[in-house]
Amino acid sequence: MEWISVQDEMPPECETDDVMKKIGIQTMSRKVLVTINATGQRMTKTAYTRNGEWVCEAMRVFPDAVITHWKPYPEPCNN
Repeated sequence: MEWISVQDEMPPECETDDVMKKIGIQTMSRKVLVTINATGQRMTKTAYTRNGEWVCEAMRVFPDAVITHWKPYPEPCNN
C-alpha cells in the first residue's frame, strides 16, 4: 500500500468502550506506520490517532516533529 498524506486522509477510528470513554477517549485508530519530519530528518515510526489527534512516542523526544504520511501495517508473512 502507498503512503497516504495526512492532508488527504487520516486513519479510520472506531468508538471505544465505556471505560475508555470515562477517561475522555471517545475514538481510537489501530496503530499505523507514519513518516515524521523531525529536526530536518524524515523517519518512519508507529503511531495511532485518539479523538482525531496523533499519538506517537517519537513526538515525546521530538516535540516539534510533524507527521506527514501514514499507511496501515502490511499483512504478516504466510510462510
